[in-house]
Amino acid sequence: MKLLTLNTWGGKMHAPLMKFIEKMSSDVDIFCFQEVFSTTTDLEFGSSGEKMNLYQDISRILTSHRGHLSPKSKGYDYRGYIGKDVDFGNAIFIKKNIPVLFHEELFDLISDAGTDWREKAIAKAQCVTVAVDERPLTICNFHGMWIKGTHKKDTPERLSQSRHLRGALDKISGEKIICGDFNLLPDGESIKILERDMRNLIREYGITSTRSSLYATSPVMYADYALTTPGVRVDDFKVLSDEVSDHLALFLDFKI
Repeated sequence: MKLLTLNTWGGKMHAPLMKFIEKMSSDVDIFCFQEVFSTTTDLEFGSSGEKMNLYQDISRILTSHRGHLSPKSKGYDYRGYIGKDVDFGNAIFIKKNIPVLFHEELFDLISDAGTDWREKAIAKAQCVTVAVDERPLTICNFHGMWIKGTHKKDTPERLSQSRHLRGALDKISGEKIICGDFNLLPDGESIKILERDMRNLIREYGITSTRSSLYATSPVMYADYALTTPGVRVDDFKVLSDEVSDHLALFLDFKI
């Protein structure tokens, strides 16, 4: 089974992103996306080039997959409130031949950091449990808090989100994969909490960057991770080089 996770950057690189998803569509069983906009209005672009109907565009390409949208904010683009019927959050697409047992929202965590929506540090954990050879496998599509000026270091909010996520996942039986844009450094306590009893494939495979050349915000080149429980057999794991966002996609080939 193959999984791909990518922070889409709101679809700002729309044309190459669509070509990339189409290229991967037949091979990938489960897509986990972060920073996905969705709207049923005629609003096409946000104030800084975000694709407001990105979820609908992806759905038109992934016709062999079933989509699950998990919004974490409503009415905003990257610059602020736009007063439109717009959702923003995570999305999982799963091939239709894979039975879905549960789709759940583990939590939305909102800190008191900052003064506007961009600095409110909203964390989202979206989980889908599927059946693989009649065994449950839970995929957690996680977008961790972005907190301005912290460069992904440990903060009280990030430690809290890791404890919340760890506690929620510990209550779910079966094998698990946590993937997405964690917004964490690889040597902090926040990632160590999530690593407990799991393999950190970024660390294990010696990955030194998950950001593309389009990213120039800070010298910190870590953001995205994939963690697996011991019963997930990893056949291949890599960071793909396709530049379709300010993040790079992680690709996981596995069995349970």
